[in-house]
Amino acid sequence: MGADFPEKAKKTFKKSWDAGRVALGTPDLFTQQPQCTSTTIVMEMSSSVTLSKGEKLVVESSPTGLLVKRGLTEVGRCKNPTEQIKQNLSRSSEIACGVVQEVHVLAHVAEISLC
Repeated sequence: MGADFPEKAKKTFKKSWDAGRVALGTPDLFTQQPQCTSTTIVMEMSSSVTLSKGEKLVVESSPTGLLVKRGLTEVGRCKNPTEQIKQNLSRSSEIACGVVQEVHVLAHVAEISLC
């Protein structure tokens, strides 16, 4: 036994990256990202109202359906929302944020996704 015995006897420790994890986390051509789907309602626009795609609006619950407002001004209504939308609104103090997805000028309706 010489002076170098402790160096030879100790365990070797090798640091390395887990190549499999790195490969899983690296995006490539075929990587699919999960898409978030939002609830969409169809709103009947009030007369003389113009909306633009991407505009943020406030959606409130009312006895006759849903009111859609820009600030304090009513811009439209949804007369028959689904039960799921009503339940979600009741859980969020009867109010939600909405984003205009599409505006159909000839039909005078707009599609709004609820956030």
